[in-house]
Parts: sequence; structure tokens; C-alpha cells
Amino acid sequence: MHHTIIIWKNGKSFAYQRASEKQEFAKKVIKKIKEDDSFTHFLCKKLKEKTDAFVEFVKKWKGKPINLNQFLEYHNILYEYYRYHITIKVLVDFLPQDMLEKYLPNFEEARIYAEPVFTESIEFMKALSELIEKDSSYPAELIRSLTKEEFETFLKTKELPPKDILIARKLSAFLFIEGKTNIITGTNVSAVEKLLAKDQDSSTLKGTTAYKGKVQGKVCIIEDPSKAEHFEENNILVTGMTRPEYLHLMKKSAAIVTDAGGILSHAAIVARELKKPCVIGTNNATKVLKDGMNVEVDADNGIVKII
Repeated sequence: MHHTIIIWKNGKSFAYQRASEKQEFAKKVIKKIKEDDSFTHFLCKKLKEKTDAFVEFVKKWKGKPINLNQFLEYHNILYEYYRYHITIKVLVDFLPQDMLEKYLPNFEEARIYAEPVFTESIEFMKALSELIEKDSSYPAELIRSLTKEEFETFLKTKELPPKDILIARKLSAFLFIEGKTNIITGTNVSAVEKLLAKDQDSSTLKGTTAYKGKVQGKVCIIEDPSKAEHFEENNILVTGMTRPEYLHLMKKSAAIVTDAGGILSHAAIVARELKKPCVIGTNNATKVLKDGMNVEVDADNGIVKII
């Protein structure tokens, strides 16, 4: 994608891409599938192969000192994985209904197979930052704010950027536009978020249906699933995106609403397994909704309404 924005906030990231670019990309892949039905099997096979390669690398090197070549190998493996991950993820959100029904089971099975990559990549970089912490005066939390290029520089020279630059990145926006990268920090990030979020004052949110159903309940916004003691049975779970750590909350919820995600997101897959009404990709549910609000989740139509 030529235009991507990643917001880094409170230790979590949220990615945004132009819908028109995703749609154009999906059209090209759909055309290829129509010409050669076996291309879907190729995509699933490659995603699994790249998952295996990533897991094998992490198993070998997680928690161990690595040099520049090994760090570059890590990123190359991860890049190869994401080529197929993103292709499948974007594709299914634009498949015609007949093709979606035909191919979704295979794509979903491959996506579930690849689930460990997300958690393992986080754990790998966490372990690497803790090793660097021992070799510098910087805490691991700040080290995790380094860019890929800054990691490379450290592995070459043992030099790190000034601490104040990394501290500022606790709230930051990474803009990847036409091959160029810009980093915005501090209050300017709010301006970027406002441009990304639409109709923040609206009483109705629109997203994509992951699993149909209509329920009412109280909103409970969860940013950290390990700090969710206040979450009650049949609350409406609202979050940026879910991960395996959210499963116990998803089981208790009456419905699930997320800012991000597509048909093959973790939230969507689990919602279908649990048969829970689920609306994904609202962009700004965590900003518009507040804890304790009464809402109606109309997942038949992909709508969340404050009542």
C-alpha cells in the first residue's frame, strides 16, 4: 500500500490504509483467482510456509543476542510473511459473496494457522529490547520505540537516539507515503487521529458485520485484557482490536465491537466460533463510545447505535 498510517499509543499500534488502494489491490487478486482457481491454495500454502519459517527463527533466537545480519534476517522473514498475510486479509474484505462463501473456509484456516506470528513477534522484540537494556542506559520500554533503521544503527555502532526523542514516541504517528516515512509525535498525533476518525459525535457507528445478530447492553472499553476486572457478563466488549488474550472477555460479552479489523481479523474469527454478534472496522468506537453507555449492536446491518 502506498499510503499507510500507524498510530502508536499506550504501547499499542493501530494501522490505517486507504480504502481505495485496498480495493484496487483486491481487484487485481480477484482477477487472478478467476483466471486460476488454484491461486487461492497457493496463497494459503505460502502463508503457512512463511509462518513456519518465522516461528522456526524465533524459536532459535528469542532471548539471545543477535547481530546485524540476524536482525535483517528476522525482518526479511517477517516481511515475506506479511506479503501473504496482508494479501489474504485485504482480499477477503472485497470478495463477491459467492467467492467469499467458496474460499473463506480455506483462508480462515490458514489465518488461524498463522495466529502465533503476532504474539511471537511482540515477544521477540520485547526480549531483544530487554537484552539491549542491559547493554545501554535505556529502559526496554524506550528501546521498543526504535525504528528498524535505528535498531540497525545500534547493532552496528551501539549508538541510540536521544532519550527525549524516544520518550516523545510514546504517542506517535508513523506516516508511510509513497515510500517515504515521517514520524509525528505529541499533540500533532491528535490532529492525525481527527482526520482518520469520521463522525466522532454521531450517535451511530458503521462497521462491517463479522457475525450477525442484534443485542443491547452496556459498553465496556478494554485496552488491556489483563486489567479487565470490571468487565461484567453480557457487557458489550469495545476495543481497538482483539488478540488471543481477549478470549475470556469475548466469551462473557453479549457482543463485540472493534475499531480495526476485517473478515479475517481475530475478532471476526472468534465471533463466528462463539456465535456472538460482532461489528468490526468502525474506526473510532473506542473514541465515540464511553464505559457504561447503553448501545444497540445491530450486527445484521453493521451498525452500533447509542440508546
